[in-house]
Amino acid sequence: MKRPTSVTVFGILNIVFAVIGMCGVAVTAAQPAIQQAVEQAAKADGQEVQQDPVQKLLAADPKVRLIGNISTGSGVVVSLVLLISGIALLLMKPWGRTLSIVYAVYDILSKIAFSALSFWFIQSALKGQEAVPAEIPPGAIQGFFAVSFGCSLIFGLIYPILLLIFMFRPAATDAFGVASRAGQSETMQILDDDQYSNTTP
Repeated sequence: MKRPTSVTVFGILNIVFAVIGMCGVAVTAAQPAIQQAVEQAAKADGQEVQQDPVQKLLAADPKVRLIGNISTGSGVVVSLVLLISGIALLLMKPWGRTLSIVYAVYDILSKIAFSALSFWFIQSALKGQEAVPAEIPPGAIQGFFAVSFGCSLIFGLIYPILLLIFMFRPAATDAFGVASRAGQSETMQILDDDQYSNTTP
């Protein structure tokens, strides 16, 4: 059967977003080394290095570091799954659709969970800390993180929700034989029921 346009589009998008995700994980993992190199270069030029007290506070909090490490590790796995599912969709492998659905469900749930936990840990780390500049109004930093996490979550959920919807549309289910197998199973069940119902004692 000819590959539907929606399957082709989402197969390509899966691969593109997987590559972007891997690049994001690489940048996140390399960020401490990059920041250290920038600070050393600034010191070598005789410039005074000023660290953001909020970022310094969050970097020192073990709970924030833990959730960051878990998020980075899961990002690697999710990106690989997304890459494999994208290739499988382009090759019209039925398990590529299944893998895409699994990715979409996990991505939706994990993003909601990680966003909630990250915001909660950051709130706990910032509460009552003297390292936060006094000129910043109370609640301003918490409000900034709330808006930031909210916007990030909303935009982050768009793609997995669309992927989940299109993988269940008739064009995708028919292309991978899901609807036909379900119809065949129902037909066989009806035939079996008729056979037993017409049996005379």
